[in-house]
Amino acid sequence: MDRARLYLLVVGAVFLVVIGIPLFADPYWWGERFGWDTAVHTDLTTYLGRCLGAVAIAISATGLWASRAPADHRTLFDVTAIAGLLLAVVHLRGLLDEAQPAVEDAEALLYAGFAALAWWCKPAAPLPRISPR
Repeated sequence: MDRARLYLLVVGAVFLVVIGIPLFADPYWWGERFGWDTAVHTDLTTYLGRCLGAVAIAISATGLWASRAPADHRTLFDVTAIAGLLLAVVHLRGLLDEAQPAVEDAEALLYAGFAALAWWCKPAAPLPRISPR
């Protein structure tokens, strides 16, 4: 199995099970598992958590589906790399503001590594086809 296919399978499955589905189903339950203070429930937090869970499900499911032919879905590697970089920035901001649990602090490095891994696993561009004259 090549690294592009393995990346899409592992990342898709892990994010689907650990982030996407739980966050979509019950953001406060998910937050408690990651050490967040969930004493105050608001409709906005529930809504935003479910929206983020829905996006995670969509990207994860697309990654699993794309694992059948990774070279045909090269832009998905860019999407996941950019998402990883942006999530690293979000987690770094939370770390600097001391506004998140310690596990989220560690995720700043995890997401930066995830972004680098996405670009490393991205399949090479196909060679251009030369049509006969």
